[in-house]
Amino acid sequence: MYKKRLDISDIRPRYYVQKNTFTLPWHKDRGTECSFNFVLGGSAPISFRDGDYHYKYAILNTQEEHAVFHDGQNEDRVLLKLSVFGCSFEETVKRYEHSLRYAHELSKTH
Repeated sequence: MYKKRLDISDIRPRYYVQKNTFTLPWHKDRGTECSFNFVLGGSAPISFRDGDYHYKYAILNTQEEHAVFHDGQNEDRVLLKLSVFGCSFEETVKRYEHSLRYAHELSKTH
C-alpha cells in the first residue's frame, strides 16, 4: 500500500523487539533514508539531539542521529518499521501529505 500510494519502489518492513535492558546508542541508519515507525509495545521514547519524543506512529528522518535509552523500568519496545530506500525524508513526507490530501478529496466525492 505505501509503495503504490507514495510511488516509492523500495520500502522494506522490519520488526524489532528491543529488550528493556538494551540501549540503542546514537546512530544514523545505514541505507534507510527515513522510516514509518509503528510502536506496538513499550513506552521508551526515541531521542534526537534536540530532545526526546514519545509516539505511537511517525515518519522519522533516520539520517539524523537518534537513540533509544531504556532505564530497565519500561517494558520491551516492539516496533514495526517500514524502511524507505532511495527517497529522502523531505520527499517522503511531501508524498505522504499529498496522498492524504488526495484521499480526503476522494472521500468528498463518494
